Amino acid sequence: MKKHSYKLSLPRWALAQRESWYAELAARGLRVQKAGAMLTRFAPAPPARLRYRFEVGSDEGGLPAGQKEFYEECGWQYVLNDRPLHLFCAPEQTDAPDLHTDPAALADSLKTLRGSILSQALGTALWALLMFAQLTYLGRYTLELVLADAAAPLVWAILAVTLFRLGWGVYSMLALMRTRRMLRAGAMPRHGPGWRRAALAHRAACALLGAVYAVCLAVGLLELARYEKTPLPETGAGLPLLTLAEVEGAGYRRAAEAAPNVRDDVNQLVQTWTPGAPLGLSAWEAGYADGTQDTVYLVQRYCRLSGAGGAKAFGRGLARRLWLLEPEEYTVLKETPDTLVLANYEDGPGFHQTLLLVVDGPDVLFLHYWGGGARSADVGAAAQARFAEYTAAARGR
Repeated sequence: MKKHSYKLSLPRWALAQRESWYAELAARGLRVQKAGAMLTRFAPAPPARLRYRFEVGSDEGGLPAGQKEFYEECGWQYVLNDRPLHLFCAPEQTDAPDLHTDPAALADSLKTLRGSILSQALGTALWALLMFAQLTYLGRYTLELVLADAAAPLVWAILAVTLFRLGWGVYSMLALMRTRRMLRAGAMPRHGPGWRRAALAHRAACALLGAVYAVCLAVGLLELARYEKTPLPETGAGLPLLTLAEVEGAGYRRAAEAAPNVRDDVNQLVQTWTPGAPLGLSAWEAGYADGTQDTVYLVQRYCRLSGAGGAKAFGRGLARRLWLLEPEEYTVLKETPDTLVLANYEDGPGFHQTLLLVVDGPDVLFLHYWGGGARSADVGAAAQARFAEYTAAARGR
């Protein structure tokens, strides 16, 4: 027994094109069985010359009482429900009257289909807006997400699909409005091989979207393959990052991963790769200083971008996302066309806090220290020295 075959669906608004498409495939031995938004299922059957016609149902998707039975008495067989559309077919050689002979009445019935397309487009638009706002904090961290977030390709692929659906909904609305204007002018839709043009345009758009999604998926898998998580080394030599042992000095003890009030993923060095940031390093270290049970933290994120353009904006977005401070809450220690150093130093009884952002060409470092040992400015100076040493070695200076 032959299996079912699936083909890319035609747009919902293209009623005459879909009817002609179903008729041509029926002549080749394929009968439409189920219509979906993306795929239409066909079943093998003896070739037959059939006419297909859609009837628009109510907002709830049903037909008025007795209408289906009346159509069947007139020689039309019910095929499927594609809410709010209902598909009927009849052999070409029969004298079954056409379902629609009044253009004005058909135009009026298409209002229900217009409402269905509009509600789907608005729902998709709202979902896309909420997803984009959530992922980018209302657009403030878009650059950081695009360049360095390991999930960015898949995120943007999903957003691309969503925006495609939204755009297709708007296009469908305009096409349906054009069809209704034609009907109100007294012209009925034409049946025939013209369905191929609509099919070609629709399938080209789907193929383009599929290619975008496939590329994003491939990049996402590549990023996943290059993701590496290892225990933090005892010293930061050879890295653009400090360690708490270097900051706190004698008496420092590294916290075990199971220590109270300490995250499970601390004391780990994470290395990532993305097209926008071929090298990314993250470290979250926690421990105890000077024989106390007071927890000290050191959080660092380093990225080497593919280019220096936009590095400052990227760094500011990174600092906001990791510590939610606005630019005016930092002191500008240095700024040239290619470099930027922002800091927020706090020192008080028993605690010191360092917030530091360093940008040098394509290299970006963000550091947050909270502890009771080293003074905040000293930590900032040490971090800048380590960063400069690393970037100089990497560039062969």
